Amino acid sequence: MASYKELVKKIDAKQSLKSLQSLREEMWHEMGFDDETAAQTLLLLVEEVGELAKATRKQIGMKCDTSKGNYTEISEEAADVFNLLLDFCTIEGVDLFDAFKAKSEKHIGRVWKKEA
Repeated sequence: MASYKELVKKIDAKQSLKSLQSLREEMWHEMGFDDETAAQTLLLLVEEVGELAKATRKQIGMKCDTSKGNYTEISEEAADVFNLLLDFCTIEGVDLFDAFKAKSEKHIGRVWKKEA
């Protein structure tokens, strides 16, 4: 198996979602997270969504507890959320590209508007 560093070098802007999910699975194995359950991974995902919310609060100037000084950038937290979503889908056997396409097709013909 390739080292984590070698796997990171494979990340390219032209990759498909399918290839990113496959690459992330290799990274996940290399990091030793492949023994985590779907429930454990979902908890981590929810935790990262919370960190993304905190980073957003900080960016828009809302009051935050800054005593810990551990707030990261929105981009970093969004990447963590994306990685854990890929991990969760892999554990559950969900091809995220196929799921995204199928869900998008369900939206055809729907009307999205604000209530007056």
